[in-house]
Amino acid sequence: SSDVQSPQIQCPENIEVETETGQSYATVNWTIPAATDNSNEILKVIGLRPPQQFEAGRTEIPYKVMDSAGLTTSCNFTVKVTGICFRLIN
Repeated sequence: SSDVQSPQIQCPENIEVETETGQSYATVNWTIPAATDNSNEILKVIGLRPPQQFEAGRTEIPYKVMDSAGLTTSCNFTVKVTGICFRLIN
């Protein structure tokens, strides 16, 4: 029988962090999504490898998994880096 079931992939929850002290970016770490398939084969997960540096703002991180039958599933999550431009010190 041919494989007609797409693999499953579960992306991490969205991440929100502040920029590193005195910098315009944050270094963000996360767990690479685990993929499963009904064929119990090793699956190739395509996407960024953590950790990564992100500038202030919102970045969408996509992941895709493909099984040997060519069936694909994708997911994504968002990394939001909030920058603090300056703080007033009295």
